[in-house]
Amino acid sequence: MEAAKLLSDAVGVRDGAVEAESIASKKLEETNRSIGERGEALAAHNLTLERLKALIDNSDVHRVRQGIEIRITNNSQIVESFEKRLRGAGVMLGAVRGLVRQAHSACAGIDGLGDAVARLSAMASAIDSIRIPEVEGHFCAVKDGLDGGAAASLQAAIAAMDAVVGSGLTSQIDTVVDAFDFARDKLRQDIDLLRKKQQENESRLRALASGRTNYPPGVSEFVAHLTRVLPEAKPRILCDVVEMRDPSWQNAVEGFIGRDRFAILYEPEYEARVIALLRSYRDAGGARPSVAQIGQALKDAGTAAPNSLVAKIKSDDRIAVGYLTARYGRSVCVESEEELRGTRSGLLRDGVSVAGYNYRNRSEPDERLVFGMEVRRRQAIHVAAAMEQVRREITTNTTSEDNLKTSGIALRRTKQADLELMNVASFHEAGQEIRTATAELENLDVSSIADLEQQAAAETAQITAIAEEKDKLQRSVGLVEGQIEAAAKLIQEQNEQIAKLTPDAERAETNWRVALSCVPEIKRLPFESLYRQEIESGRPVKSFHDRNVERRSWTQDAKNAAENVLRDYNRDALEYQKVAIHSLQYPSPIPSPELMTEWFRSQFEQVADQIRRQRDTGLVEQREKLVLAERQFTKSFTSNFCLRILQRVTGPDRTIDVINKSLEDISFSGDKIVMTQSLREEYSQYLDLFRAVRERTDAGSAELFSTIDFAPAEKATLDALQMLLLSNDVEHSMRELNRIADYRNYKKYDFEKSSKGGNPRGLSTWGTGSGGEAETPFYIIRAAVFAASFKLFSKQKISHFRTVFLDEVFQKMDESRTRRVVDFLTKEMGFQVICAAPTKSMAALMDVFNRRISFSKSPSAGSQTWIDEIDLEQQQIAEVYEEHRRNTVRDATVKFELANPFKTNIGVAAE
Repeated sequence: MEAAKLLSDAVGVRDGAVEAESIASKKLEETNRSIGERGEALAAHNLTLERLKALIDNSDVHRVRQGIEIRITNNSQIVESFEKRLRGAGVMLGAVRGLVRQAHSACAGIDGLGDAVARLSAMASAIDSIRIPEVEGHFCAVKDGLDGGAAASLQAAIAAMDAVVGSGLTSQIDTVVDAFDFARDKLRQDIDLLRKKQQENESRLRALASGRTNYPPGVSEFVAHLTRVLPEAKPRILCDVVEMRDPSWQNAVEGFIGRDRFAILYEPEYEARVIALLRSYRDAGGARPSVAQIGQALKDAGTAAPNSLVAKIKSDDRIAVGYLTARYGRSVCVESEEELRGTRSGLLRDGVSVAGYNYRNRSEPDERLVFGMEVRRRQAIHVAAAMEQVRREITTNTTSEDNLKTSGIALRRTKQADLELMNVASFHEAGQEIRTATAELENLDVSSIADLEQQAAAETAQITAIAEEKDKLQRSVGLVEGQIEAAAKLIQEQNEQIAKLTPDAERAETNWRVALSCVPEIKRLPFESLYRQEIESGRPVKSFHDRNVERRSWTQDAKNAAENVLRDYNRDALEYQKVAIHSLQYPSPIPSPELMTEWFRSQFEQVADQIRRQRDTGLVEQREKLVLAERQFTKSFTSNFCLRILQRVTGPDRTIDVINKSLEDISFSGDKIVMTQSLREEYSQYLDLFRAVRERTDAGSAELFSTIDFAPAEKATLDALQMLLLSNDVEHSMRELNRIADYRNYKKYDFEKSSKGGNPRGLSTWGTGSGGEAETPFYIIRAAVFAASFKLFSKQKISHFRTVFLDEVFQKMDESRTRRVVDFLTKEMGFQVICAAPTKSMAALMDVFNRRISFSKSPSAGSQTWIDEIDLEQQQIAEVYEEHRRNTVRDATVKFELANPFKTNIGVAAE
């Protein structure tokens, strides 16, 4: 089929290409003929146009008109050139105005640019003095021949513009830009100095953050050298191990000590080695550090004066204390100049000091203090502020340098306007000449050549139209030729494809006809018509291959599935029940088509004989009946058994929820009642199975006895039900099935009462007692049922019927409990209560009812019934009850006094 379809498609494509080639050839022939016709027409019209032009050119009127038009053209060029240069100067003026303002702004805050600022201001003033609208007005007046001083004003404006944006622009810009370059160099130098200062500040801030300070040159380097070479000497710097006791003296004390604040300390036993290292040490910067003479200083230390400078300092380092005591133990701190006069070595709080018979103010600035962590913290803040200030200065200078650079580049790129040779007089004369020539042209009599010009114009229009048509046709020729070439190429390709496919198609047709001959006549399909339908269907060739592969795969899968089913059956079947499996083996090697046809025919006959014998046994019909019976049983088991029981077990849940919702709004003397339900354990397995059956039924037809569809527990329950259905003990099976089918066995129902501060308690656990307490909840539950039915607690308040009929009521209740129940039903719930009860049950409650209807009947047969209806006066009945109570109390008191003559409080006891 694929070969035939490929051949059919190739023939169809080839025939279509042949037809397309024929159509394109005809179209090309028609197009070439049209092109030839239009070429002849163009030649004729061109000849006519040339004759008309020759007549027009030989006329005197035409020669005169040509001279006038030349004059207009030449003078128009002068006017247009003047106008173009003037407008360009105006545009340049606006651009230079913006650049001057930008450059003037860039000079703000920069020293040394006074001359540049003055030049820029002068340029700005000169630019602002030129009014472009006035210049345009003077230009239009001169152009239109309206002088009145406009020519002189225009020439003056051009001179002013030339001085600003023309010949005078370059010198001004060069001077300003040179000043900008000099200022930029100065700014870059300042920025380099600021960055160096910023690096110093950063180094100092890092030192302060690590607990160090900004030491003099060579000090920290020699300490680091000692630490590497002689770490056991524990080298350190004096200022790192001392602090001030009194911060108010710090500036004076540190100024007095001076450079000794950075003395290098060490352990005294290593003094000789330290001296040797100092002798051999060479600093890269040439600095020579100072190292304290610790050994001798500790010997000379002694005791410091009572108010010495050392008393203002504290330290845990004994070497530092000893060194300071030896150096400054005799230098005292005084409070007045008089005391300072009599002191050999001392200092005031403000830093004025005396030493070596010389007075000096040695107060150290705050930013150079080094004693104590608090000082270093303040210095860190100061350094950080200084760094921020330097950063702002760097940013400002960098911005200024960038602005100068940008403005300088923009100014250098400015080109001066060409205004030197602009002569207003020449412009005025050209305008006057244009107006004169135009008037002459308008007054020229061209009637002698008017008809010739009209004919020439008509010929020109026809030539243009014909030429456009010819160009269009010539463009279409290339398209048509491309179509012909493509069609010829496609025809050649398809002829080659047809030559290749024809043998395969003929061989395939021979094969299917041979294969068809081996099929029995009764099983043959109308292959000829099917073949034509497939070929003419328009399906792609790939679809034949895909369907062929799909059918081969389906056939192989069906064969494998049948063999698997037969193997499974034979594995479980008895010997005489087993089915023989015949394997189909093709002849090898493959014989000729005629012999292969005979082999296929024999196989078909064997299969047909086998099918006929199986049909005669009736197994197929029995199988269908078995499947139908299984479906009916599945439907009956799921719908009439499982789903019905599940529905009846779970159906009351909604009703219980509604009743409990009403019970939530009902409280009887602080007690709350709720209806509960619990599943009996022995029935839970059946509900799980019924739910699983429902899920599978909702999803589709359920396979009840398939182990794949159910969980192990569900499968076990299903197997148990299956055993009951197949059991020979019918009586026991029916009893068990009836028990399982009775939905009332699945759950236990109860009422729980919960009091304030107590635990919930089920009604089934209350016991019997007198019966009155157990009877009370039933009235509350009835009220809840009525409330739910009549929607008494709904927000809509749509119910108006509130009558409750009670029969044989209050039989086991005492009077107080009966009154509480009646008050609950009438006052709290708002019911109209109608009670049917014997007189003895209601005698003590007559004051709570409004009407009594009595029914009386004689016990004798055929007697009448008397009905007595009375409206009860509750107030009078209450008075009768009270009188009866007083009489009863009085009688009881008398009897108690007679029985107990020596007792007191008899009245209270009687009450």
